[in-house]
Amino acid sequence: MIDFSKEHKTLLSRLAKSPNGIEARADLLRCNCLWAEENIKGNKNTWQNANLIREVLQYGPLLLETGEMSMYDLVYKTCDRIKRTIFSHPRLSVKILELEREALYRIEAETGHELGITEDVQHEISLLGTNIWYADRGEYDKIKNEGHLKHDPVEWTARWEEVIDEAEAKAYARLQKHPQGMGFCHAYWPTLSAILAEDYDIQWRSPSQMNPKVLFD
Repeated sequence: MIDFSKEHKTLLSRLAKSPNGIEARADLLRCNCLWAEENIKGNKNTWQNANLIREVLQYGPLLLETGEMSMYDLVYKTCDRIKRTIFSHPRLSVKILELEREALYRIEAETGHELGITEDVQHEISLLGTNIWYADRGEYDKIKNEGHLKHDPVEWTARWEEVIDEAEAKAYARLQKHPQGMGFCHAYWPTLSAILAEDYDIQWRSPSQMNPKVLFD
């Protein structure tokens, strides 16, 4: 198994020595994407993914400025994959979608062909933007749920997005000796809810509370 933490540290060291190194930037994007996907696959350390995405947002635009088609393609594919590894971060999701859209625009300009995926990405940005707009104004009743499950509208607030990674890390640390197989959510959600209330003054209703007729395992 690849030690992504070690590889990530090596890449940051390379970038410190050569800030303009294109290959080091490209390798960092690849590493961060694979690391974030591994976190999701293993259902552990998922709170790391937000910072991994922030690094993609830092170095991705620099790769687009190279004017190389291969870099446009790398940024697009990285954004398309890594955006699926983050939840409860609507504003960060918009930023990674906007970077993906910019890469697609450049691919379209280079090839002279419009891509259907560009319109899909713009649609995602619009949907997220609308809900964020309502959340920022406290109009939570107007926020539209994605999918079939209901989620607490507090998850769209800026305050939630600021603290959720730290809160999740605390919850997993508190439950580190608890078996993390089927049924783990029934221990995790109450723990996370308590931490959010006690440490951050956020009252959060878990998916099970929002969907009382749904059985979660």
